[in-house]
Amino acid sequence: MKRSGVVHLAAALFAALYLLASSPVAAQYTMVSLSDEGGVQVAGRAVSATATITSDISACLEGVGAFAIRGFDGPPNTIQFFKVTQTVSFVLGFSNSLAFPFTDTINILVPLDENGNGESDPFYIKGVGLGQTAVYICNDQQQCAAPFNPATAIVVKVDSVDWEATIDSPLDDNPNTGGGRRIFPEKKFPGDPTPDRERTKVKVKIALSAEHARLVHLKAFDVDDPSTDNTVVDKDGPGGIDNRGTTPSIGSVSGIGTASGMTGPDGTAEFTFQVSKQPGDNFRIAGTCIAADRDGLTVDGVGVKDSSGRPLPTNIAKITPMLTVWRRLHIEVDSMEPVAGNVVEGTVTKARPSERKGRTVVILADAFNDHLRFQPGRITIDGIGSFPVVDTNSSTVTVQGVIAQDPADRHFVLVDDDDFNDNDVNALDGDTEGVIGEDLIEPDRSIVDASDDPGRNVFAPAYVKPTYDLSNPNPKVPFLLNYPGTRRNPVGIAYNGFDNRGTSPDIDFWTAYLLGAYQGTIDEDGDGGDASTVWGYGDTTGASIFLEVGRPWEEQKYADKAAFVNQAATTAHELGHWFNAPDCNKGNPDPEGGLMCWPNFRKKGSFSAKDLNYIRCKGLPATCVGASAAAVGASAAAAEASDIFSIEAYASKKDYVLGNVVRLTIRVTNVSGQTVETPEIPSMQNGLVRLFVADKEAFREYKWPGVRSDGDSAGFQVSPGQVLETEATIMYLDTDYAFAKAGTYRIKAVVVAGEAVLESQPVTIRVNEPMGADLEVWKVLQANPELGYFVQFGAPRTYLRTAESATLVKTLNDLIVAYPDSRQADDILLSLARYRDVLEALNRLEQEQ
Repeated sequence: MKRSGVVHLAAALFAALYLLASSPVAAQYTMVSLSDEGGVQVAGRAVSATATITSDISACLEGVGAFAIRGFDGPPNTIQFFKVTQTVSFVLGFSNSLAFPFTDTINILVPLDENGNGESDPFYIKGVGLGQTAVYICNDQQQCAAPFNPATAIVVKVDSVDWEATIDSPLDDNPNTGGGRRIFPEKKFPGDPTPDRERTKVKVKIALSAEHARLVHLKAFDVDDPSTDNTVVDKDGPGGIDNRGTTPSIGSVSGIGTASGMTGPDGTAEFTFQVSKQPGDNFRIAGTCIAADRDGLTVDGVGVKDSSGRPLPTNIAKITPMLTVWRRLHIEVDSMEPVAGNVVEGTVTKARPSERKGRTVVILADAFNDHLRFQPGRITIDGIGSFPVVDTNSSTVTVQGVIAQDPADRHFVLVDDDDFNDNDVNALDGDTEGVIGEDLIEPDRSIVDASDDPGRNVFAPAYVKPTYDLSNPNPKVPFLLNYPGTRRNPVGIAYNGFDNRGTSPDIDFWTAYLLGAYQGTIDEDGDGGDASTVWGYGDTTGASIFLEVGRPWEEQKYADKAAFVNQAATTAHELGHWFNAPDCNKGNPDPEGGLMCWPNFRKKGSFSAKDLNYIRCKGLPATCVGASAAAVGASAAAAEASDIFSIEAYASKKDYVLGNVVRLTIRVTNVSGQTVETPEIPSMQNGLVRLFVADKEAFREYKWPGVRSDGDSAGFQVSPGQVLETEATIMYLDTDYAFAKAGTYRIKAVVVAGEAVLESQPVTIRVNEPMGADLEVWKVLQANPELGYFVQFGAPRTYLRTAESATLVKTLNDLIVAYPDSRQADDILLSLARYRDVLEALNRLEQEQ
């Protein structure tokens, strides 16, 4: 194969070819290079001012250069004879044609014209072996037996290319498939003053086979993801070019994947390489002595091959081990203070026998709320005894057993079956044993460990390592019996105990909160025939794990799935929401049944390819996970559901301005004539309602930023003709606004109702440019998207009582005072009213304790 320009000689190689003359005065001959490659190194002259040339002629192993001898003022119309040879055999090779073998010596003929000028046919010099030699060219006049002033020559190759850690970017061994090295390109602690760019830099060291200064060439490659060829998570399957992050960069120019530079006199050179920040991205760098060889390299799965199809390393090119990006998720873990107030106390008015034999109806002096939670439960009446509860209403309790003694005016204590650690057996006490209730514990982290072992860290296949190294001066938060809010609008992680919350927006230091809580909202806590039971909440700040709801006794509902439906799995699932991974359910199916699936859809105790894709796309636009594909699948399923349900969606109005909340009402009607069961009423919060938005391009899924839940359900019966109605809103989008520019948009809803997947007709709305007061309000909202979250959901994104929340409330109140007639005013007023309602509910709960 021809390799032009690989042996580096000057255009006039005066060190190797001195004056050749047919007469002592006039005739002269020079050797010229017919190749054109940079990095010429000859006669002690260096291309780089920082390197010293250690030989007159520098050649790369297997490199070939074309040359000719040119004559001036020689004997007219003659042919001159020359010999090209060397002092050490098998270092260089010479040939009159690329088709001929390369030998230690060749003869060259130089035909001269009538003026005594001429040039030989091309001949070739090749680096055939590593080492040093001397080259000379002579004829009979120049005494070949004793050559004068021979040129020194050296033949080298790239001996190695390897990663070199820096102080700012240490490396260790990659424990995942493919091995190689690992880098964590992130801040090392909150407030780390080292620029984030420095944390993404690593050194690449290239070394020649000998101490010699010459030009070398490097190229970076995004090789195949060795962990899988599943195209859901590895978009190119067995091919390369599947990283999610930035273009590989070598040297000082960002985004350039190639570089060239001089080695020092010791034959080594260092280059700076910048990696991406996305977990699972992997890189390799190849180095060559010849630019053309570098340019012929291509990705070959997890490796690289040359232009002849040979896998690296070869004699002409070497390659680094794979370098893989990992990220740490720094998690602060808290738990609630001991259980308190989980009882109802009062006075008994009287008792009467029940219509059912062996039971007694106890009439209470005062009515109480949420009475269904005490089925089952236990009531203890002073001086009489303790009885199992079998039925309740707002002012009576039916117990198993006969109460013969008059209980009138006696004090009672009523508890439900709450027992977060399953240690009460039948002696129920609402976890409030004695003066101080039972102390809550941290959530089960047995599969979210600070480990590289995927059996102990289910995030390891996504190249994420949980780390529990944050300062946590307040590991206990006030106890709440139930989260405030409602099933459709729960208040998520509503605690001030997240001591590191100030670091959570930092994309270079991933921080999450994990709380051992008690139970969710009243209508989701699994008591009293709730339609659904929520085991935890999770969002992009962290997760609450409901210890009482997901206790071992509750896990027995899934005895056949005990290995992957348990509190440890709930912890992993809810932290999965931190990475924007959605719930898997009927509306968002996952054939693998990974950890992001609801318990009744879960098939394994690890994340699926779909889940891993979301985790590895953390911090990137929705296009990274290919969200639009979900709409296509939903559309196909919708055609099969039209004979069971009908669906309609409509907006509260057609015209909006920037900064408005877009509200959709979605109505699903049972048109089948038969009762149909659905897990629960579809909503954005439970993932059974999903919205897709389009402007001039294809529909893309709106990534709903609200709190999602991990629960199970007793089922909901939908009668013939019955209508399920829900509201969906669009405004906030991660750290920006869903509608950040004016235009016409189409919105459609995909809803799961039982076995049916429904797709609505698109709703068309117009979002207008604001003017006047509307513009002033939009300027304030646009400057702080957290205001948008507040306006959409009626609460700050994570915390109810902080200085940040107070600032948001004040800003919104100021906007109402200053611009009461703005088109955004109604949305703002509604959000402030909802916020007041939530605070009042929280205050009532605390007062009851």
